[in-house]
Order: sequence, then C-alpha cells, then structure tokens
Amino acid sequence: MILINISNKKIIVKKDFFIILAIVLTGIIVVSVSFIMKKTNHGKTAVISVDSEIIEKINLETHENNTFSIENIKGVVFEVNKGKIRIIESDCPDKICVKTDFINSKSEKIVCLPKKLIVEIED
Repeated sequence: MILINISNKKIIVKKDFFIILAIVLTGIIVVSVSFIMKKTNHGKTAVISVDSEIIEKINLETHENNTFSIENIKGVVFEVNKGKIRIIESDCPDKICVKTDFINSKSEKIVCLPKKLIVEIED
C-alpha cells in the first residue's frame, strides 16, 4: 500500500514508514534511558591500583576535601579537592606523578611507574 504517489514513483511505502518510526522511537528510548542513568549516578570515583590490583576506591563527590595516604602505598600522599584528585607527595625519584595536576575525568590518569601506581576516574 502506498502512502504518497507522485508521478507514478513510489516515495514511501507503509512498511517503510513503520521501520522509520521504530528507529526513531528506539533512539528516543536509548537517549532517555542514558539520561536517567546519568542522573542517578552517585558521582565520580577515583580508583587507586598498584600492580593492576585495586587498593582503594574513593567517591570524589562525597569525600571530604583533604589529604590522605594509604597504608599499602608507602611514601605517597593524595589530595582530594572539589571532586578532583592528585598526588601531592611521593618518594619516587622523578616525581612525575606529583607534577601531574588534579584529574577529574575518565580520560585522565596519574601514573607512578616506580611504584606501579595508577589513579584513574570511573563514572
């Protein structure tokens, strides 16, 4: 069955219309669900791992703005401030991890190779 017919050319067929409608509705549902899931997220979490083993997970949104160290990681002091994290002290020779500024997005990492330490953000 043809919905539109101009000069004996088929522009859109009824089943094509339903396919397009299904694609549009699926897109709306996917966008809505991802928006709702993002709103219910409890904030960003910093994952601190040594030698690929997770040592600590810190919620950056609820964690108080302060400095702290972790017992399993000797010589390293972390700082959390306004939902961001950084290393402010380390006894490693190059101190590249200390020179790295605050991180707060999934694409950023702090790495200390001598200690096999990685700090990364997960949503």
